Order: sequence, then structure tokens, then C-alpha cells
Amino acid sequence: MKERDYYFDNAKCALMLLVVFGHFLRPYIDGVLWVHSLYTWIFFFHMPAFIFISGYFAKKFHEHGYLQKITKKWLIPYVLFQLLYSIYYFFLYDKQSLELDLLTRIGVYGFCSACLAGTCCCYGSAGCQSGSHCRWRFFSA
Repeated sequence: MKERDYYFDNAKCALMLLVVFGHFLRPYIDGVLWVHSLYTWIFFFHMPAFIFISGYFAKKFHEHGYLQKITKKWLIPYVLFQLLYSIYYFFLYDKQSLELDLLTRIGVYGFCSACLAGTCCCYGSAGCQSGSHCRWRFFSA
């Protein structure tokens, strides 16, 4: 078994704390410019950093059926929770009709859509063949 890399554990912890801190700042962003700038900075980079770390630990990237497996793993929970949030907001705000907008990320599962999009982009840019290592198309001749 491979030894644990504590650098990434610490990076994930720092990113999670920044997300919590960013949500704490949300009520104060309208009043103070530097708070708004800090809030924007936190939310500008934390999601790409999480996706980078998730991609670093991706396993079996080159195996047949990987993209389908990951799509099911992330797309189904995303659609399910978007539906649940839509129903929740329908009753919470007494809306006239139920609206399911899959392009507006709501809640924690916005990370699912971001990871799925990142995986599709990386998978599309890699020259993966069954039983061989992936070769990145960006750098190949």
C-alpha cells in the first residue's frame, strides 16, 4: 500500500476551511469592498483546486467504461439533488410552478457537475486506449 501524502490532506483541509469562511463572509460582501474582493478571490480558485486534487487521485482513468462509471457516479446524484432542492424551494417560496434548472448549480452538488465537466475535458484531451497508458494530446506530436 502506498504511503499517505499528507500534503494533499492539508490542502483539502485548507480549501474546506476557506469555503466555510467564504460562506461566513457572504452577508458582509455588500458593505465592504475588501470583504467582497476576498469573497470573490476565495470562490474564484477553490473549485478548480478541488478538481485538480480530485484529478490527481483519479484511478483507472484509462480503463474501458471509466467515463460511463464516473458519469453515473456524479450525474445521477446531481440530478436527484437538483430535483430535491427544486421541490424544497417550490414549497418554501410558494411558487406557482416547479422549476428544474440543471444549469444552475444549487448546494453542495455543484461540485459533482464541476468534477464531471473536468473529467470530460481531461478524458477528451487524453489519447486513452484500452490496456495502455493515457497519452495527453496536448503534448504529443
